[in-house]
Amino acid sequence: NEARYWTQKVGLGPSKYDSSKATFAHPRCLRIPPVRPVVVSQVLFGPKLTSRHPPFAVVSGPRVNLYAASPKSGFSSFVRALNQSVHLLKKNAAKNDNDDDNKDSMMTSLFGEHEQVSNNVEPDRQVQTGGHLGLCAAFRNDGRLIAVGTDAGETRVCDVTMRSTLTTFSANRFSVRAVEWFRNGQYILAAGDDAVARVWNLSSTNKEKPLLSLEGHGDVIRCVALWQQKQSSASSGSQEWSQLAITGSYDHT
Repeated sequence: NEARYWTQKVGLGPSKYDSSKATFAHPRCLRIPPVRPVVVSQVLFGPKLTSRHPPFAVVSGPRVNLYAASPKSGFSSFVRALNQSVHLLKKNAAKNDNDDDNKDSMMTSLFGEHEQVSNNVEPDRQVQTGGHLGLCAAFRNDGRLIAVGTDAGETRVCDVTMRSTLTTFSANRFSVRAVEWFRNGQYILAAGDDAVARVWNLSSTNKEKPLLSLEGHGDVIRCVALWQQKQSSASSGSQEWSQLAITGSYDHT
């Protein structure tokens, strides 16, 4: 849904879109220069809340840069950079549409006249990771919190608005390379270099003992996913969640 939003509403994408269904009918590429010359570990979307644009985060170095995270889109330099380039991009695209000899150029236009390089795009907010290298992140479904895994073995839970770290979970010093939130917003699945996937409880007072440890891999866990489905309990008659954690590792499993 987030990817469809950006392509239909903002025009970012690999192909031309129907102008009757999209605000901008031509593909665009906005290249954002790095805040600092560090490796980008992950890029992810957050849930669309009060603003017109769903926020996205860039995990790079010892911080997480948040774009389009301002409640008012007019205060976001990223959103302004997109809007300011509209007329120039549509003009160039129309020129290519009317010239049969330039059909091939439309395929490469994302890296030609349709590419906009903005040196004035700054993150709306930055979440620090305590000086440790951030490797992964995940937004909670309400968009208020973001979980960040670091190379110091920490799973940090940060407030997106206040940019403060609320709590930190750590069982050892092995890097955390994948994190996911459960639907209830209370549990976090985290995994990494020690080949163990752990479930952390946000309200737990013991920050070194997970609620659950899932073992079985023989090498580094690089990715995790959660499958969650609501089911009716025959005994109690209430709705319960059936949850399945899936992990991928260097051990080919």
